[in-house]
Amino acid sequence: MKFKTLLLGSAAAFAVMGAASASAADLTAAEPVDYVKVCDAFGVGFWYIPGTDTCLKISGYVFVRVSVFGNKIEVANPQGSPDVYSHHVFYTEGQLQVTASTMTDYGALTAYIELEADSQNHGSDPGNNANDTNRPWGDRWVYANQYWASLGPLTMGFLQSAYDYGGGYNILGSDLDSDVKADQARLAWAVGGVGVLVSVEDEVHRWVGNTVASNQASGNMPDLIGAVTWAGGPVDLKLSVGVTDLRNTGTSWGVQGAATVKMDWLAAGDAFRIKGAWAQDAGSFTGGGNAPGTYWSVLASILHYWTPNLTSAATVDYLNAPGATAAWEAAFNIQYSPAKNVWIGPEVVYRNVGNSVNGFRPKGWQGVFQLTRKFGS
Repeated sequence: MKFKTLLLGSAAAFAVMGAASASAADLTAAEPVDYVKVCDAFGVGFWYIPGTDTCLKISGYVFVRVSVFGNKIEVANPQGSPDVYSHHVFYTEGQLQVTASTMTDYGALTAYIELEADSQNHGSDPGNNANDTNRPWGDRWVYANQYWASLGPLTMGFLQSAYDYGGGYNILGSDLDSDVKADQARLAWAVGGVGVLVSVEDEVHRWVGNTVASNQASGNMPDLIGAVTWAGGPVDLKLSVGVTDLRNTGTSWGVQGAATVKMDWLAAGDAFRIKGAWAQDAGSFTGGGNAPGTYWSVLASILHYWTPNLTSAATVDYLNAPGATAAWEAAFNIQYSPAKNVWIGPEVVYRNVGNSVNGFRPKGWQGVFQLTRKFGS
């Protein structure tokens, strides 16, 4: 009996030792877990791509907008023929922004791509805009809105012109100021709040229109842009100069000055922006057209936080162009945030800008109601 008990006990002991050995072997062979780690070298929202020293940030937004117009506007029917007229337009836009940055001996190495998807029905062919030549005609399209790479002071790619400055704080933005994206090579330096930008930009994006008669680029030289910026305390300033060569007028140029003043003393987040531009023949540098002559434009915009979740913005802009009636716009909105990164509310705009601007923005009243959801920022 004792011998039988001893035999069974030994067998059990060997079994336990075998199981323990197997477990130890399994633990030794297990792959190490490479957890995602926060990267704070380039700002909030970055994290290391596992197994690399590259930091990645993903952000974007989706908004849905309903517009009502005082006058019926031309929209597209399902077959694409612009023979339908309506007092209203639905518009949806989504944007995905991806930034990848790595620190090198030459400074930060960054790649950026901004993908956008739009859906709307209106009579303006997106391909008519020189900035949007890759968009197919139709109710829905997806395209890359910006894409560039930078190493230290050098940036190359398709992005906002170095000449430009932000527009108004209203939902729809401003029609009467310079707002152009272009392929470019840019050098930028900043020391003690002072920045210098020098850019060589493809003139096609700013000067080629949708008809042969409106094409103004001579093709003799790219656009040359220089800008100086200054930021200190609550004030941000920018002075830009652009030089181009146009088919009908030869060498032409424009200059723009802009300032933003933070007014946190009134309410946290409050800001006032003012901008003015002047151009000889080169109307796009002011938001104008292609006719030879002198152009000038001004813009003023203010943003006020009634509470951290309730804002108002008002914007007025004006453009004087040769041979045309002076154009102006005024906009006012109220936006409410029921949750973080969500804004919803109405905007009212009046335009005195001729028959149409930017496809479906006609002269007269426009009412807008928009819901915006942002993420990753």
